[in-house]
Amino acid sequence: MLPVMIVLALLLVAAAAVAYYAIRVEPFRILMPEFEIPCPGLPEELDGLRIAHGTDIHIGVSQGNRKAVERAIKAARADLFVLTGDYLYGHGGGEEFARWLPGIGGVPLPAVAVTGNGEYKHFAPRELVVEALRGCGVSVLRNECILTPVRGGELQVVGVDDPHTGHADAEAAFASADPDRWTLMLAHSPEALFDIGGKRCDLMLCGHTHGGQVKLPILGAVSRHLRRGRAIYSGWYGPAKIEAVVGFAVGELRVFISRGLGTARLAIRYNAPPELPIHILRRVA
Repeated sequence: MLPVMIVLALLLVAAAAVAYYAIRVEPFRILMPEFEIPCPGLPEELDGLRIAHGTDIHIGVSQGNRKAVERAIKAARADLFVLTGDYLYGHGGGEEFARWLPGIGGVPLPAVAVTGNGEYKHFAPRELVVEALRGCGVSVLRNECILTPVRGGELQVVGVDDPHTGHADAEAAFASADPDRWTLMLAHSPEALFDIGGKRCDLMLCGHTHGGQVKLPILGAVSRHLRRGRAIYSGWYGPAKIEAVVGFAVGELRVFISRGLGTARLAIRYNAPPELPIHILRRVA
């Protein structure tokens, strides 16, 4: 058997290596996975539509991966860019974001966005963030529905304001939506699922959870930051899983919860790397 001191030294080295990886490696390793999504009822002209999904950028937190975020945004090949909230974090984040976004040339257009709980904290200059997005040509939906011109057609997009802080109003958001149109819904948190009973929603994209941000072996995600629906917190979920959580029928709805781009509080990630996914819509007759 190894002497106790050697075992302790090895454990300390291992702990230091994990800490280094979580602080200096994983936050910078932004993945850009591509997912092909079967979409019953999708208009023929939207077959193959590429949607880049950015969320939880958290400008203002003391993370050093901002350049990696910029590179990922510029590398995204998509027909539509969507953003699902939490653009800032901490005091001064709003001012930083308002400088940062125009400074990198914004995001590829057309682009549609919603706000997150980070924009509703007591110190958050929410309107400054919204103005910065709109100033870069991004359509910001706050419990609204729009038809977005893409690839020679139109995509119906419904966007709710932040559900985590109680600002989502699904009734208002879907009020002008055509129930016969294939519909993309944007929300910051998957908690919005509980408000869409009876409404046409084919694909929902959201973030908020950071995929746990730190996922430990056996124990799993350290934090999911959800008040409801904690079983749905990262990646893809289909109708059966969603219905088991929300308690009502959701039709053909699929949900993707992104791990996001930035960090919060502790500027670390472990076993939950940041991502900027590309969703490719495939028409199913």
